[in-house]
Amino acid sequence: MVILIWPSYATMTEIKGGPGGGAYNLTCPAGQFLVGLHARAGGWVDAVGIICAPYAGANRVGDINRDPRMTGGKGGGPQEAYCPPGEPLTGIGLAHTRGNGLDRQFVNTIDVFCPSTDMNQITKRCISSGEGCGSIPPKRAGDIVTRVFDYKYDQLMCPPEERATGIQGASGSAVDSMGLICGPMKASAPAPAPAPVSGFNSSFEPGIDLPGSDYRNVAMNDNYPSTCRDLCQKEDRCKSWTWVKAGLQGKKPMCWLKTAIPGALKNSDTVSGVKPVGRVIVH
Repeated sequence: MVILIWPSYATMTEIKGGPGGGAYNLTCPAGQFLVGLHARAGGWVDAVGIICAPYAGANRVGDINRDPRMTGGKGGGPQEAYCPPGEPLTGIGLAHTRGNGLDRQFVNTIDVFCPSTDMNQITKRCISSGEGCGSIPPKRAGDIVTRVFDYKYDQLMCPPEERATGIQGASGSAVDSMGLICGPMKASAPAPAPAPVSGFNSSFEPGIDLPGSDYRNVAMNDNYPSTCRDLCQKEDRCKSWTWVKAGLQGKKPMCWLKTAIPGALKNSDTVSGVKPVGRVIVH
């Protein structure tokens, strides 16, 4: 039996939430992936910890490991949320409280996304402070002048070939912010690999994936791969990009911006491109 070795690199998603608290970083042991979260929650998520399990390739080979470490405060009641047996986390959804003039103050709800999650429906797997899973509906206040308060909701997803290995963010008396740490899953048995594409240098090519070298991902508000291309053109750090169609990493298409030009693979669900050298005008 071969156990996964801790990857030499990790993908960090964005960290979403309020500006308070001190930094935290909780990761699973080598060869283990995140399969759930344990937490305490009351008016918001007071504290959170990780639940891991060992994997050999894509198969779980041992019992879950409930890491006793937690980050955050001491309030709230205990909760846990898991993926189905044998499935590591692919992403999380965060709803946030409002306060002190901030539209993201503390983490209010943590949705758990798994390989089998139907991203077109509200998940039933979450850490909740009483609002239920998913985004918080807008609330109205005022008898004479009505104000509508919208609550922010963020989906943070690992790249398609990776699964969550830990969490990071900031916390104090509560969980202020949160993001995912992801690592590659290795196949437990040889499988046909996606066909490599040699000498790829196209600025816009459907059916091509450029896996790796990600520094930022963005959930798109439209269904046009060209919007992802234009984001890359505007950022000096970006050398190439990959657009992933809606429904694979969330309800919206995802745009992955990259610091290099990785080896190209064929993938019918993606569109990729290399930033042209020279002056490019983006409308």
